[in-house]
Amino acid sequence: MRQKSETKRAGQRSLIAIVIIAVAVYFGFDPLFQAVSDGVSGEIVAASLSAIFVIVLTMYLLTHQTEIEQESRRSERVFDEKISLYQDIIQQSKALIEDGHLSSSELLESSFHSIRLQMIGSDKIVSEYQGVFERLSDIFGSVEGEHVELSVEQQAEIFEKLNQFARQCRVDLDISSSPVDEDIYSNSLQLLKQANQQLKGKKDYSKYLFKGEEYGKGRFVLAVLKTFVEANNIKTSDQLAQFFPLNLQGNAGTFAKKEVALEVKERTGRRHFLKEDELLMLDDGVFAVSSQWGAGNIENFESACEKISSIEFSKITK
Repeated sequence: MRQKSETKRAGQRSLIAIVIIAVAVYFGFDPLFQAVSDGVSGEIVAASLSAIFVIVLTMYLLTHQTEIEQESRRSERVFDEKISLYQDIIQQSKALIEDGHLSSSELLESSFHSIRLQMIGSDKIVSEYQGVFERLSDIFGSVEGEHVELSVEQQAEIFEKLNQFARQCRVDLDISSSPVDEDIYSNSLQLLKQANQQLKGKKDYSKYLFKGEEYGKGRFVLAVLKTFVEANNIKTSDQLAQFFPLNLQGNAGTFAKKEVALEVKERTGRRHFLKEDELLMLDDGVFAVSSQWGAGNIENFESACEKISSIEFSKITK
């Protein structure tokens, strides 16, 4: 919408400039017209005047058209960068809410999102995302360790702040001249709170005790697989899959090649443990363990562990 307004104003400025040029040429050559108003000389002057006017007008229009095209290309590039960044922010936030954990690497990624926003986003966009980032920082700083488990209430708070951020994205991208109507926004927020209340009663907060350490679901899977690979001298992914089949997790797979995991991260957000000390180094490649575990698939992993006598763990129900 803003770009359309600028284009319209540019067109109006061009029209005004053409009128000014025409008036200037007319009055500039008026004395000459009066001096040779008759016969062939008058026709020559008129033709010359017309040619000069056309040349000046063409030069102006070509120059101005080039400026408009350059500005249009620049606006398109900035728009594409904004869309990409805003989608990255939403996807990263979606991944950490789904995972239920906030890691130091995710907090660092959020800080860089804030920096990138200052390059291309409006002041209002930067301000709204600062609210998201500040809440993430507060949550992470409230607990010691590299990973913080998010409560349903904290997830709801993050979700609400992301909603506010998305409302301003709508304006910044010129989709609308104003945020989503306040009544529509309030209704959506109320529905979100109701959904979170329902999730609160259904969410599984169980943890696992393994090798003297307490883990959330995803971290438990990672710890078991890394320990099992090292303790049993597992060389290939096929060997590992004999004990922990890929379909234990579901569509994403219990583990995947690092290259595939990175592609998934680029496309949909974080889905695997990808730090160097989290990777499985096997003879047939480097593999990343899925971080997507919860009610519906963690039971499959528990069953696989129970079949292996060397793996001892206990489930802590909360």
